[in-house]
Amino acid sequence: MAGRGTQRCVGPGFVYDVSASLVGRFYDENGAPTEALRQAEAAIEEALKFQAESEQRKQQFPPCNSEWSSAKGSRFWCSRQSGGVNRDWTGVPRKLYRPGSRGSHCVCVRTTGPPWGQPDSAEHSDRGDLDNPHLEEYDGCHPLAKQCVLKRSPPRHFQADVAALTGHQLWLYVWMSGGRAVTQRSSPQSRF
Repeated sequence: MAGRGTQRCVGPGFVYDVSASLVGRFYDENGAPTEALRQAEAAIEEALKFQAESEQRKQQFPPCNSEWSSAKGSRFWCSRQSGGVNRDWTGVPRKLYRPGSRGSHCVCVRTTGPPWGQPDSAEHSDRGDLDNPHLEEYDGCHPLAKQCVLKRSPPRHFQADVAALTGHQLWLYVWMSGGRAVTQRSSPQSRF
């Protein structure tokens, strides 16, 4: 009984039956589901499907462990528990690009055996998922390294003439360069 129901109410010295119907957004005056309820149920079903697909992707490509500091830069590494996914392989860090998404994120990738979803395949190159077209190696890291350290340097457009920078620009430059000291300035009125 979707929107209608009968309930027995019992209290000290009384018993009575209440018959009611819930009329509103999800049920009409006859207790039948409305279009809004059907749309809500479809949205819930879609969300559960998306969640299951996300969990499957996380099993295939668990997130890397990572840390960052202005002194050392970024470090990505894989372990048998990285990303909260317990498994019997460690993997190597790679950038994963998802179709329709901007940017990438670090994931751990199996380096041996058949590709994901082909456990019984006899014809494979024993490279796990390394050949997946949505993956990219990190520049400057060995292809089979379990960790990758990326030294941080400011982007080229921040490598400007420091003497010409204003207060906010100078602060941003110092921040982007990892906090390295700036020794010369021609604009004494700007402080950061």
